[in-house]
Amino acid sequence: MIERQEFSAVERVVNAMGVRTMVSEREGCEPALVCIHGNSLSRQIFTSLFSVSWLSHHRIVSYDLPGHGGSERPTVRSVYGIDGYAAHLSALISALGIRRFVLVGVSLGGHIAMQAADSCLSSMISGLFLCGAPPIRELGDIARAFVSIAGVPSLFQRDIDRVDAEKIARTLTRKRSDQLRCIESIVASDPVARERLVEGFTTEAIHDEYAFVTSTDLPIRLCYGEDERVVNLKYLEETGLSDWLQGSVRILPNEDHLPDMSEHSAFVVALCELVGSVNG
Repeated sequence: MIERQEFSAVERVVNAMGVRTMVSEREGCEPALVCIHGNSLSRQIFTSLFSVSWLSHHRIVSYDLPGHGGSERPTVRSVYGIDGYAAHLSALISALGIRRFVLVGVSLGGHIAMQAADSCLSSMISGLFLCGAPPIRELGDIARAFVSIAGVPSLFQRDIDRVDAEKIARTLTRKRSDQLRCIESIVASDPVARERLVEGFTTEAIHDEYAFVTSTDLPIRLCYGEDERVVNLKYLEETGLSDWLQGSVRILPNEDHLPDMSEHSAFVVALCELVGSVNG
């Protein structure tokens, strides 16, 4: 049984790669859990994770990506995009003095985690827990891996108003409190971050995430909500990913694209399982 304890995270601002970055942190032992949120969202999606008692001995860090939440909007556009975010993550981990950690990435955060694990942070990572992030091999995979819903704006478009943010939030989660949190985060995020992300997909080499996840020796979990409305779950079968990684791919019952991190949730159970295997 997963019990809960008092939320005791501390908020502070950390300078990483010249960007004032808002961080929520709870002290504890390593491996730390370093949590990365999705496109146009914020560290607030991880709030409930800090009070899970099974993780009470571990240091937990969540942070706002540059241009998101309470973090600064960088003056240098290259900070945005998968490569830029991975480099910023590396700088943040160095600034926080973390030596051993599990990366917990949700949606875009999962793609950032795969990039970082395959490059700048490869020697320091103890495990990867990725949710809602289908591994991409090439540009053409993006259209296959994600679902487009008629009438719902894309999180890849530059400008998103509150009405559009409401529509997007309903595809991310059915939980109203989480929807409201998503709406505020989407509206507050820097439109240039989305613009730059799209530019990166079309003008830069796509990192072969599929090759990485099928060859890495790191403990890894790729999790997807049973009720996903963002990721095309058939893509996992079409690419053979489910067969190749077998037990490492999990479909979480009663979960949406943004996982529930409350007591007894499938997401938390799976995460605790991975952390336990790393500790063992």
